[in-house]
Amino acid sequence: MALTIYTKPECGLCDEMKEVVASLPKELNVTLKVVDITLHPELEEKYALDIPLLFHGDRCLARHRANEKTLLSKIRKLAGNALP
Repeated sequence: MALTIYTKPECGLCDEMKEVVASLPKELNVTLKVVDITLHPELEEKYALDIPLLFHGDRCLARHRANEKTLLSKIRKLAGNALP
């Protein structure tokens, strides 16, 4: 499952969210694309006060903070509960 996190440098909440994603079970085959909003003026304008944001496609899975249990539940729902 491909996820995207919108982040910026020196963001403690961003680092926490990356750790939550990294702690997900390996069998979920989660890949994480990290997008630094400071390199994209349109994203910085749009998300400056909302990072970190975690997306699957155009669906926001988490804003500011994520916990593993809630994120895992959301991922399972997206996959139709076919995941372990």
